[in-house]
Amino acid sequence: MVTNPAARGRALVLVLALLRAGHLAAAPAHPHPYLMPPAEKERLLERVRSSDPARKQFEAIKARAKEGTFGDAALVFALEGDQKAAATVRRHLLDLVRYRGPRLDEDIAAGGHREGNMDFYWDTADIRAYDLVHSALTLEERETIEGFYRKLGRYWRDSLSRWTTTPNLVFPIHYHAAVIGFCTGDDELIEWGFAIPARGGGRPGAVFSRCSMRCCVTERFAL
Repeated sequence: MVTNPAARGRALVLVLALLRAGHLAAAPAHPHPYLMPPAEKERLLERVRSSDPARKQFEAIKARAKEGTFGDAALVFALEGDQKAAATVRRHLLDLVRYRGPRLDEDIAAGGHREGNMDFYWDTADIRAYDLVHSALTLEERETIEGFYRKLGRYWRDSLSRWTTTPNLVFPIHYHAAVIGFCTGDDELIEWGFAIPARGGGRPGAVFSRCSMRCCVTERFAL
């Protein structure tokens, strides 16, 4: 289920509140997509209409979406409502849950982290794609996908106190849990995601605030 990061499309204002490091806020009040507020959607559409480079870039994104790249397909649906693009993301997410779900259950039963799940840590593309296509999914599909991600976030929360690791590995776990929280409207995971403990004499949240600007705003859709 690994994808090429260069083909995922723009991160789109990735978790706006994460940039306010140390500020604990509930999930945005506006409906899904949480990561693309209405004003941001309108800004992007206007940019595509008024800028030749942006229009060409978006055409390339749409071409990749037609080829089955789920991250690009999610962006195309969010901006244009393309149902074929939404179907691409739906298949990807449900396949991912079918594949990852049993592995996660095995990890939970084993009582801790296994090296085979390291690829979970940084890769928030799937849950962000879910946020962007939320309106195209049935209630049952949403429950299936959110159930997996909520379980994953809580597994990390419950396990981290038993793991011996370094701050650079503490951050991605909290970061990913916070993104899950925002994309599923889970305030508990948002709060835990921000609550990075002090390590080596640093203040709580220091790892998050230092890394969030570098890691959260990786713009692929250069508008």
